[in-house]
Amino acid sequence: MTDVMLDLETLSVRPHAAVIIIGAIKFNRGEQWNKNIDEKELEKLDVFYRRIKINSCVHSGLHVDESTEKWWKEQEPKVQYEALKHPDRVTLKTALREFKEWFGSDSRTKIWGNGSGFDCSILGEAYARCGMEKPWKFWVERDLRTVMDMAGLYASDLPQYKKHHALWDCYRQIIGFQMSEQILGRK
Repeated sequence: MTDVMLDLETLSVRPHAAVIIIGAIKFNRGEQWNKNIDEKELEKLDVFYRRIKINSCVHSGLHVDESTEKWWKEQEPKVQYEALKHPDRVTLKTALREFKEWFGSDSRTKIWGNGSGFDCSILGEAYARCGMEKPWKFWVERDLRTVMDMAGLYASDLPQYKKHHALWDCYRQIIGFQMSEQILGRK
C-alpha cells in the first residue's frame, strides 16, 4: 500500500480541534473498488479506527467549539452515539501511538485528507500537542478536494454511505479518488 486516506471527526474546525474519531484506510493507486460495499467487506480492508476520550483531547490543549458540539447534537441518534457516546474509547496519546504503528515507517506512503487544511493538519497538530512525532513528513500530504476539482467531481457525485462515520467517509473519499483517476486518465 502506498497511500492512506484519513478522515477525522472533531469537536471544532480549528487547526487544534479536539479529535473524537480517527479513521483511515490504506489503498493503492490504480485500483478500482466496489462502490456497493457492505460492512463485512469494509472490515476486510486495512483500516484504522479509534474513538477518542474527549477529556484527553482537552487535557492536551485541543479546542472544543460550542457550535460544533451543537451541530453534533443535531445529528441522527446513531451518528451522535458513534461520535460522542460510544463507550469504546482510548486516550488521544494511545490513539496517536496506535495510528503511528499502523501507518508504518515507509517514507513513500502518502497521506490524503479531504481538504488541504483539515484532516492532516489537525492530526499533525494533535501529535505536536502531545509531544509526539507524526508518522509522515509534510511533503507526502495530499488533498482529495483538489484532485476531485481537477476531475470536475463534487462530493454529491460520490456514493453516500453512513454520514459522519470516519471509516465510511474514508471509503467514499477513496472512491472519489478512483473516479478522479479515471477521469484524469491515470492507468
